[in-house]
Amino acid sequence: MADLVIKIIYETLENLFSGSDTDFKFNCLLYTYLRIFHLSLPLMRIKSGTENKIWITIGIKTSYKHETELCLADRNSNDLRLNAINKMYHKILSNVIKEAKRNTYSNQILESNNKIKIL
Repeated sequence: MADLVIKIIYETLENLFSGSDTDFKFNCLLYTYLRIFHLSLPLMRIKSGTENKIWITIGIKTSYKHETELCLADRNSNDLRLNAINKMYHKILSNVIKEAKRNTYSNQILESNNKIKIL
C-alpha cells in the first residue's frame, strides 16, 4: 500500500492540466491511477494442480464427470432409486481413486533410489 501512495505522490500530472476537454482530463487521470494501481500489485504465481496428480487417468476423469451428472440429477429429483445409484457410484469411484493413488505411490517408492526421501 505504501508503494501505491509513493507512486501516486511522485506522478507528474502534466497531461492532466494541458488539455481543456473535461473528458480527456478525466480519462488521463483514470488511466494514470489504474496504471499505478496495477503496477503496485504483487505478481502472483499460480501453480498447475495436475502436475502431481499422475494417478488421475482418463477413465477416472470420465467417471467423475458421470458422477457429477448423477449427483445433479439426484439433487433435482426425489427418486430413491436414483439416490441409491448415486451413493453406490460414489462409493465405487472413491475406492477406485484410493486404489489408483495407492498403486501410483507404491510404484514411485519401488522405483526410487532414495526410499527415505520419497516418503
